[in-house]
Amino acid sequence: MEGDSIEGYPVYMKENVERAFIQGIETAWDWDLNEYWTFTGNITYTYGQNLTQNEPARRIPPLFGRAALEYSLKNWWIGLEFQAAGKQDRLSTGDKDDNRIPPGGTPGWDIFNINSGFTIKHLRVDLSFLNLFNVDYRFHGSGINSYGRSAFLTATFNI
Repeated sequence: MEGDSIEGYPVYMKENVERAFIQGIETAWDWDLNEYWTFTGNITYTYGQNLTQNEPARRIPPLFGRAALEYSLKNWWIGLEFQAAGKQDRLSTGDKDDNRIPPGGTPGWDIFNINSGFTIKHLRVDLSFLNLFNVDYRFHGSGINSYGRSAFLTATFNI
């Protein structure tokens, strides 16, 4: 019910009773520079408007994207990845009231990752170093800040 809260945080009831539109564009590409080097990337932009309330639609992500350069040789590879998102300060009234979204909107961010790995027969090993510069960031509307500087080692055995 309207006005309800749990431990001081407002509870929302979602209903599809208003008119809105969402439109956007996304592009993704893979470019083999030669037999060893590959460049990949994507960019996404979304725009949403609540026509009934004449305000931005809720939780619309900002412009974001990724670019990566990878070197592969036989059964191993290494890559440098860049990920970024713009600031999202085009907020609906609901966004402004949402404690998962900082006052004034979600700040933009950019991070760098290094990914590497190798495959031997049925075994694949991946090693990733994420957020190399330890940037404090979050995806818009998530309410959770992402990993700080970190490393992941993964081994997969395929039968």
